[in-house]
Amino acid sequence: MSDREKKKLTARINVLLDRLYKVEDNGFSIYHTFQTLPLRTGTDYYKLVKNPLSLHAIGRKIKAQKYTSAQEFVDDLALISWNARFFNEPGSPVYRHAQILKEYITTVVLPKLRNDRTIPNHSALFYPNLGDLPDDNDDAAVPLSGVNFGDINEPTPKREEFVPESSVTPQADPFISMSKPLVSTSHPKQQSFINNSIHTPKHHTPSYTRERASKQAESGIRRGRPPIIDKPFETRIKLILKGFKKLRDATNDHPLTKHFERLPDIKSEIDYYERIPNPISLQEIKVKVRSRKYATVDQFINDLDLMFANAQTYYADDPYSEEFMDYQQFKKEAQVIIQMELSKSDKEVLSLSTASSDGILRFPMDSLEVNGYTYKIGDWVLMSNPVDAEKPTVGQIFRIWSTEEGNRYCNICWYYRPEQTCHAYDRLFFKNEVCKTGQYRDHLVDEIVGPCYVIFLTRYQKGDLPQGVIPEGAPWFICEFRYNESTHVFNRIRTWKACLPDEVRDDPEQPLIPLHENRKLIKYESPIRSLLRPDAYVGMPIPDPIGEQANTPPVSGSVYKLAPLPDDDLGQYISSPNVTPMPEHNDVPTGRRAFLFTPISQLKGGGGATTAVYATSPSVIARGSPTASHDVVPSHSSNNVTGTGTHFVEDKHALPGSYKSLQAQIQENQAKKLQEQQLQQMQLQQHQSLFRRANTPTSTSITPAGGNYHTSASTYSTLLAGGTLAYGLDKQVHDLGEDIEELIHKRQKLNNEGDIESEEFVFYRAPPVLLGGKKIITNTKAELGHSVKYLAWKLKKEQDHDLKLT
Repeated sequence: MSDREKKKLTARINVLLDRLYKVEDNGFSIYHTFQTLPLRTGTDYYKLVKNPLSLHAIGRKIKAQKYTSAQEFVDDLALISWNARFFNEPGSPVYRHAQILKEYITTVVLPKLRNDRTIPNHSALFYPNLGDLPDDNDDAAVPLSGVNFGDINEPTPKREEFVPESSVTPQADPFISMSKPLVSTSHPKQQSFINNSIHTPKHHTPSYTRERASKQAESGIRRGRPPIIDKPFETRIKLILKGFKKLRDATNDHPLTKHFERLPDIKSEIDYYERIPNPISLQEIKVKVRSRKYATVDQFINDLDLMFANAQTYYADDPYSEEFMDYQQFKKEAQVIIQMELSKSDKEVLSLSTASSDGILRFPMDSLEVNGYTYKIGDWVLMSNPVDAEKPTVGQIFRIWSTEEGNRYCNICWYYRPEQTCHAYDRLFFKNEVCKTGQYRDHLVDEIVGPCYVIFLTRYQKGDLPQGVIPEGAPWFICEFRYNESTHVFNRIRTWKACLPDEVRDDPEQPLIPLHENRKLIKYESPIRSLLRPDAYVGMPIPDPIGEQANTPPVSGSVYKLAPLPDDDLGQYISSPNVTPMPEHNDVPTGRRAFLFTPISQLKGGGGATTAVYATSPSVIARGSPTASHDVVPSHSSNNVTGTGTHFVEDKHALPGSYKSLQAQIQENQAKKLQEQQLQQMQLQQHQSLFRRANTPTSTSITPAGGNYHTSASTYSTLLAGGTLAYGLDKQVHDLGEDIEELIHKRQKLNNEGDIESEEFVFYRAPPVLLGGKKIITNTKAELGHSVKYLAWKLKKEQDHDLKLT
């Protein structure tokens, strides 16, 4: 591309980037979310996102005129959106902004560029397929209400002014370091869940309006994720994939995985999908690895076999094509890499994992037992709360592991109670409501107080949990919102499965006992409403929570005033539509007033108030609501680190008959290697026995007729039972002729000075079948060779052959 063409292209895409800086989501400019990348400290962003990119970096590339095609610009914008959706949870503001960015690319950027005939290949521009996202379920229906894609004629501030003091790209909240074992903070079991201690809150400076608080992004701060603690087989799989990245073609140095990274474009290569019934590429395999769909290495290898078999089927028509030759070489190298990783011990593999980068080996566990209960990943628990023994922390288990010292740990996602959050003083909560946080904390398992259960509001509206799901006497809670403890923003959870650990995300949901009529949703005033300052005003700074420490939830949250939000359809506030007082359900002991919230879905469906009331208090359970004895809690009897959960189903496709699987080749190579090892071991034992006996030979001299021969009872005859295996030959005997004598002299061992070192030769009647190579055994060394009889026969045959030629 010429400099002139570059300048034209730069001008076109610069206009589109400027317009992107005007895109708003309910008044919030989404560029704040993508302007810069996060800091490299305190986050695993760069471990998960392989190609990080920011709007600031795109602006610099435009300024330096580094784009040589419009497609490169589209690809970069799409990469920013994909990274944000890959790293953040569906339903979060950052995720929504990434969806809006994708919408801007498809509805604004691509049409503008495709219609510009001055841009090379303008009609061929497309939105790139960067890979599947495990939780990307909402892209097809992005609500665009409140979204403004900007007016191209509006003034755009300079992009240099957009760089904030700290990055707004999602980062990790600070959480307990895993660099060294934790110190237990366990306390006696807590039984009472009533908070009797309320204090006066402090203040900090941020000011919010209600609309701003309900819609604003989570300030870009990443809400921590659980640590990566893989089982040995998972680490093996990741090491195998890592090894694939290093494979390159020896001729032109391109990656051998070039034609296997992604599936062919379905529009341009329709025949591929007609011939290949089960298409798969490394991209799909990596998604399954990341979402923990594999239960064994064999399942992973089966998918690799399917991928290679597809390549063999499709590309075999042209055996000299780059694709087919890459397939052959890639499969050969893959076999070597897989065999190498499978040969490593579990301990060696774990030492190479991400979780052991600090030198501490963490051994994943499938389950653990504490105080008579068996817990596994995905179970809900109450954790001891050092700052308030009356309120154990509600959480869900995301990881379980042990160390070499025998200490057992679990990583828990904390759920805050209403009184632990900072919220508007007129906000409403269910009596037993909790909110999901971004806090993933490491605990000693001894800090587990007991079991509990958290049900998503949508499921709670549909029915009751059957008896036996929850241990008897254990509390249960309702969850509807995520709570960002940094911005104090509540966001409604749209996809409950996205909140769960990968291991249980695809498990079938617990069957419900259906309701015969709509459930009344009774909410109550804030339990800390009384903390509102007398001089509170709308838009006041949000007070800090009380008693907040580094590794505990706050003792108490805070309340403040916000202006009414007339279009709230979630029943979050007393002033919200479809919220009416229910004085007959007021909580007299705490003085909290009750309110009935009727969702729009019930109003549209003809529902409404009924005489049936399903109380949400844990102390009032109706019709099979969550109660169960602890002996019915699902348990695992084994802590085997190779785990084969019942929710994994091996999907093994039929392969072409001409295809030889990696597993079969590996087993064949292992069998050959085992045979060689056994043979070498046997040879070593025989040689050791041979030389031990050679030091004290027992000989019987025999003088045969016709020569000065002597033989001895062979000390090497274990290879040939019932016969004399070897003969001794004196070097001065010339009866066999000059040719034989010459052969004998050639086999004499000489020292460094050229003198003959040994005076005797021993010849085998036949080569020992259990030894490889050619050896002749002398008094001082063993070298395999042929018998005298065979040498004489061979020499005679050669002489006869020469006579015929002459």
